[in-house]
Amino acid sequence: MRNCLEKNKMIKMASCDQSGEVYITDDSVYRIIAPESTDKILSLVDNIKNNFSDCGIVETDIVDFSDNIYSEFCLDKNTRVLKHEKIKFISYPHEWCASMLKDAALFSLNLAVLLHSKNLYIKDLHPWNILFSGCQPIMIDFTSLVDKETLFSEKYLISNTKYKKESDDMKILYITEEILKRTFVPYFFMPLLGYYLKKYKKVHNLIENATLNASTYTINFANYALPIEYKVSKMKEIAKLIRYKWTLKKLFKFFERNNVIKFYKKLYLHILNMNVDILKSDYSDYYELKSENVNHIFSEDWNNKQKTVYNELKHDEIYTVLDVASNTGWYAVLAAKLGKKVVAFDIDDACVELLYKRAKEEKLDILPLVVNFNNITKDRYSTEDGNYILLNGFKRFQCDAVLVLGILHHLILGEGRTFEEVVQELAKLCSKKLILEFIDLNDKLIQNNRGFFKAYDKDQTLAENYNIENLIKEIGKCFENIVVKKSSPKSRYLLICSEPKKWLKSKM
Repeated sequence: MRNCLEKNKMIKMASCDQSGEVYITDDSVYRIIAPESTDKILSLVDNIKNNFSDCGIVETDIVDFSDNIYSEFCLDKNTRVLKHEKIKFISYPHEWCASMLKDAALFSLNLAVLLHSKNLYIKDLHPWNILFSGCQPIMIDFTSLVDKETLFSEKYLISNTKYKKESDDMKILYITEEILKRTFVPYFFMPLLGYYLKKYKKVHNLIENATLNASTYTINFANYALPIEYKVSKMKEIAKLIRYKWTLKKLFKFFERNNVIKFYKKLYLHILNMNVDILKSDYSDYYELKSENVNHIFSEDWNNKQKTVYNELKHDEIYTVLDVASNTGWYAVLAAKLGKKVVAFDIDDACVELLYKRAKEEKLDILPLVVNFNNITKDRYSTEDGNYILLNGFKRFQCDAVLVLGILHHLILGEGRTFEEVVQELAKLCSKKLILEFIDLNDKLIQNNRGFFKAYDKDQTLAENYNIENLIKEIGKCFENIVVKKSSPKSRYLLICSEPKKWLKSKM
């Protein structure tokens, strides 16, 4: 069966769950149920459909025997298959801004309360069970939702052995406490504490390094401990750490004296009151300073860049848009208001936070992420079975149109990358159209800030190859058509690249 599935371009995802195997295609997610779990899983599907249809649990159907998946993927009729809704853009917790992680935590606690009231439970309460559809968190790990009998049979939960003689209510209490301490605290609470302490870059790295089932690493208070020489100047930070350590201990003492739902609600309020976001940085007022943060209704007063991007994105054949180095997302918002599904990424946490809050408030179909184009997430594999845990960004973020505005000169002159490297990576993300801005070497921004472009400042010979002719030559290796248009100001150009070459499509 596995060979048949792989032949049909399905990616097998890692799972420590014995109830089924998960495979991803371009447009679907299939879960092939283990025979011994069939009855319980099918019953769960009915229960969720009847009682929890609007609660943020991924839409799930039982595949009919007549579906061609049975013939195409070599399945017999003793095997049942679930088909889950495919969230368009897969993202991971280390790519979320602080407010997204906070919203995912609050969503998870709310869902746990709702399920608990109906005698269902989440057996592992961690952020890798969540994906964002735009700005809406979705519970995707369907088989993490279990009834009491299944929860009591989970072997990884020590409480099932330690408290097996207790009443069911007490066992639920102890098991829930264990689940929270083993999954929610290290993977939700501790990263949020780091964001509260304003350690944004460190927390992104901690979460990625602690990716569940790809690492044995967990996040705890020790990750935020300070070197001795900093202790005098960082007394406020130390006080915050001590206070949160005491608060967490107090929370779990409260747990022992109260029921599960009350504890979930108390923890929810505690997370709700954590101030984790950052809304100001050196780049967060970029569009204001350029007087480009204008209304998104088309206007003849717009500059050349705004008009050109609008005209290139408005066509129906463009359904998805990736905005690379999106800043606070003026162009991402433009795309969303044109009815496109958008993923936007930037390395600046404050910019991503601002875009997330706007997209959430205005209900725009935008997924804003903290991603460095020079360091897009790579494939990672399970330490248990060797299957995929994380899919690389080139697999996840490919879109019909890719916007690369005001960033190419930073990659070449600042980071020392080549046109060839950058263009080929961008081409992997683009299925139809690449809109790339080139800024001439004589642009005031470059000439007046040479020290900012470290590679160029260090090696003046970079100027010999940094020209639009060399860029067009490299683009021509990947795209059939290239049209050059004026951007704003006059020292800038927009290159509209379409029809990816056949060799490139075979690698997508």
